[in-house]
Amino acid sequence: MENSLLRNKLKSTEKSFLSEVFGLGNEHEQKAREMLFSTILTQGTTLLSHLAKDEDAQNVYLDETQKKPQKRRASRKGVQERMSRWLAKSDFGAQEYLLSNGVRFVKDDTTIAFDQSDISKEFGGKGMEGMAKGHDGSRGVTAMGHDVIGASVVPVGRGLAIPLLLELQKGRTGAPKATRRLIDQIFLATKGLGQLAMDRGYDSDALIHFLFERGYKAVIRVQYMKRDVFGDGLEISEAFQREAGWDTKLVRANGTQNAHLKYKLGNFPHEDKKSKTTSYFPVMLVSSVFDGKEIFLYVVRKSFEGLTHEDLKRLAQQAAQAYFDRWGIETFFLRVKQDYHIEEARVRTFRRLANLLSLCVLAYVFTSQYLRTQTEEYKFVMKAMKDSFHKVATGVQAFVINLREMLRCERIAFISGRPRKPETIDKRQLLFSF
Repeated sequence: MENSLLRNKLKSTEKSFLSEVFGLGNEHEQKAREMLFSTILTQGTTLLSHLAKDEDAQNVYLDETQKKPQKRRASRKGVQERMSRWLAKSDFGAQEYLLSNGVRFVKDDTTIAFDQSDISKEFGGKGMEGMAKGHDGSRGVTAMGHDVIGASVVPVGRGLAIPLLLELQKGRTGAPKATRRLIDQIFLATKGLGQLAMDRGYDSDALIHFLFERGYKAVIRVQYMKRDVFGDGLEISEAFQREAGWDTKLVRANGTQNAHLKYKLGNFPHEDKKSKTTSYFPVMLVSSVFDGKEIFLYVVRKSFEGLTHEDLKRLAQQAAQAYFDRWGIETFFLRVKQDYHIEEARVRTFRRLANLLSLCVLAYVFTSQYLRTQTEEYKFVMKAMKDSFHKVATGVQAFVINLREMLRCERIAFISGRPRKPETIDKRQLLFSF
């Protein structure tokens, strides 16, 4: 009985969420996305053969192919084919919703993590539209697949990524051009607010010059260490050896991290290939040392004029924190790929895969953000989880995962053997990573 109530409660909330994302639309499309979304959310898989096994998929549907519509019961094979047709003909793109939803959390120096991932096929990609060979970062091998470009808002220290955009590229080409287009799209939506945080591989001359020319703020990890930014002929790491630094603490999702920071202003060399001339523009470099390793970061701004030493120290600390927060998008990619097994999806066309990926991202948003804001429904789900904890956690794998997560988060402070209870609940906690 309780399971039935929980399922009904979730279905009602899912329906409200999808209406918010897509609007009402026609009844056929509405039912299609509700069924696909619900089965992805509850089964944790995008395999169409598995989706078709869901008991709710084995329902009576209205066959409108005849002059007089008739009610029919779908077989499992029929459900699978019907879902496949929905993915081929419908548009489940949620970019407009993701952008408008994420922008609400962006302030002047909010971290906007920007990164590139991939969707690969371990056994090739034969018969799958548009796939090409490329590096699979998660397995360190060459595999057939598509590139994925994503951006997420990551509030300081939370570690919880709020997706801002996600675009599936066909094959393995076109990412550099798409990157610039999507960055323009982000800052147009945020009205210039926010600060990009980007990993190694984004420190190319072309991209950093593009960011500077546009006046966009960005923090980019240095990969190419031999670039002469300070005019002394030294590698970046050598140039920092004589610089004084300071000890500080950076915020993590589950505490703080000791770090030692340094900064140094320089001039970034930009080579114009057409005129074959080199120009320079101001840039800050930051050295961040933690856990025995040192990383270097470019801080791109339109100008550093008029900033005092304390201002520059503050800017360096913000840059180091932004790079820490950037890890949130890695977790987001991991969750979407592992929780919903998107790389195992049995679809042959690019459109079907793009639609499935979009629904998986929405499932992530629903569970990590939207459901927590629906106070009544969230309390009901949490109570159901608590009441069913022993039933759910008795499996060895589930028990180990839950125990590991509790120890990692260190969320519970015990006093005399009992959990400490907060007197009030801050509404913002509904967005925290519990």
